[in-house]
Amino acid sequence: MKNELDIKKEFEVLKKNLEQGKYQTVINECKKLLKIYKHEIFFNFLCVSYQNLGRLNEAISTMNDALKTNPKNSNFLNNLGLSYFKKIEYKEAEKYYYLGLKENENNLQLLNNLANLKRETYQIDIALDIFKKILSIQKDAISVHINLAGIYQGLNQKEKSKKHCIEVLKLNPEITLADRMLSQVSKYKKNDAHLVKMENKLKKKI
Repeated sequence: MKNELDIKKEFEVLKKNLEQGKYQTVINECKKLLKIYKHEIFFNFLCVSYQNLGRLNEAISTMNDALKTNPKNSNFLNNLGLSYFKKIEYKEAEKYYYLGLKENENNLQLLNNLANLKRETYQIDIALDIFKKILSIQKDAISVHINLAGIYQGLNQKEKSKKHCIEVLKLNPEITLADRMLSQVSKYKKNDAHLVKMENKLKKKI
């Protein structure tokens, strides 16, 4: 049986391959490792690799096997929900997100995925409430600020959209998506500070 040091080494190798898009390599290695040691990391990496290759039924099968080892693991339930979400089976996805949140009500990944599902199914008020809950837990969640900016832009609530765009740029000035979204909800005067900053960013990239 592998010890924690061995698992850490395997984790670093698998993580690197995953980041490089070597999904089949990750799949092959995880399958070998799971025969030796059914560790959460290997189940999750295997599932994510299947998801990235669009092999969603295999991703679901992997998470069902994982849940046999730990039926209350919120990460397993999240990955299972996400696999169903990618299959556009929203009711099944929602079921597993809520089961995961029953085990860990402040799991940020589960909350974010559930909010995205609610947004996708036009339950905007619920999505807003969930995104706001995430920010109450983690104020610097950039992806949530971007999502809120997009929702408020769609609702034509420009000032609220602007507020979240500005927050994104405070957290990371290099996110050009926030610049673009901010420009869509702003009326610029000559030499406006944000307009000048955007122009300077573009000059640096040329």
